[in-house]
Amino acid sequence: MTAPLGNVKASVPPEQLKAKMNPGDVSFLGFERKDNVFTVTFAWIDMIGGHHEHTFARGDIFADFNKVLKVFTDGGLPIDPAKADDFHMRLCQLSTVMVQEQAPAAKAEAKEEAPAK
Repeated sequence: MTAPLGNVKASVPPEQLKAKMNPGDVSFLGFERKDNVFTVTFAWIDMIGGHHEHTFARGDIFADFNKVLKVFTDGGLPIDPAKADDFHMRLCQLSTVMVQEQAPAAKAEAKEEAPAK
């Protein structure tokens, strides 16, 4: 039996949170793993300058993207249907990077346990 993963929360630096965003911009704000459930938070500016934030389950970004896309479009973000696949790929990449950011520590532990050649 493997030990459960601990809870983790990470956010972008405060200066990035305060960075100016323009209409149509989407920004990654952070991620959290709580009770082995990953969530990721994004912010965006609608076309009239309104600020929106939403936290998504990481699995929804991969498996239920239509639900995720609806949150963005209902929040005033115009997404060209021809570019929806590219937008989906970018969100998946961000969601994957957040997990890989935690992986180096595990790799370092594995190297320490490996016998020297």
